[in-house]
Amino acid sequence: MSTLTKVLIVLQVVISIFLCGIVVTYVANADDFKEKYRRANNRLGGAEQLAEQAKKELDDYKSQKNAEIADTVAELAQRQSEIDSLKTDHVAAARQQSDLSNQLARMASTVEASNLTALEQNKQFDKAHADRNALDLANISLTKDLKETNDLVIEKMGLIATQNEKLKRLLEEKSELQNQLERFMRQYGKTVPTPRPATMVRSKARPAFRTAPGIGLKGLITDLDVQNHLAEISVGSAHGVREEDKFFVTRGDQFVCNILVLDVDSDKSVGVLDLVQLTPRVGDKVSTNF
Repeated sequence: MSTLTKVLIVLQVVISIFLCGIVVTYVANADDFKEKYRRANNRLGGAEQLAEQAKKELDDYKSQKNAEIADTVAELAQRQSEIDSLKTDHVAAARQQSDLSNQLARMASTVEASNLTALEQNKQFDKAHADRNALDLANISLTKDLKETNDLVIEKMGLIATQNEKLKRLLEEKSELQNQLERFMRQYGKTVPTPRPATMVRSKARPAFRTAPGIGLKGLITDLDVQNHLAEISVGSAHGVREEDKFFVTRGDQFVCNILVLDVDSDKSVGVLDLVQLTPRVGDKVSTNF
């Protein structure tokens, strides 16, 4: 065997060993590359999912920010509207302040004029007060005279009331006697002629008391002086009562007496009792219409 052949055989053996090493290395490295590919593919899928999620979050974030921007723009528009309204209110307030200042000036002028008027009225009041004092003095004198006159009138009316009572009793006795005479004469078929006075008797002068025509006044007895035959009633000149008016006094359905008015005040009157059937009491009703 030649040297060249041996060399070639050696080379072939070396090459075979080299190729075997390459194949073994390739096979070993091929399994590593497959695992790396699988892991890289898994990482790529996770990265794509993360990218998709990140994109979705980015879109949501953009939507949220766009909504916030829209709200901010609307709020800015509202604030601008409020600012415009406040400017308008400020202008109106300034105008109102100017009007109030003018009114205050006018009121100050009015107050000054009122003060002057009040001073003048105080002077007039002092003068009227002095006149009133003079009138009060004159009224005291007139009241004293009137009281003396009323006392005299009451005394005379008391005498008249006493005479009226006597006359009433005589008339009642006359009526009873007349009735007895009529019953006696009827037994014999006769009638009693109407008695005629033989002599005309002049009656004594007395005040012409009258009943108030149609005014329908009503009131109550508020005070009594039975000893002097006087009564005070709760109506006066303010209600239309005048001197010489006559009031009927009743208690329930019973007639008590008459009151002939002697003196009239604004809200009360005083009169003398007349034709007393029952003893009058405070609280009995009085009226001009029986």
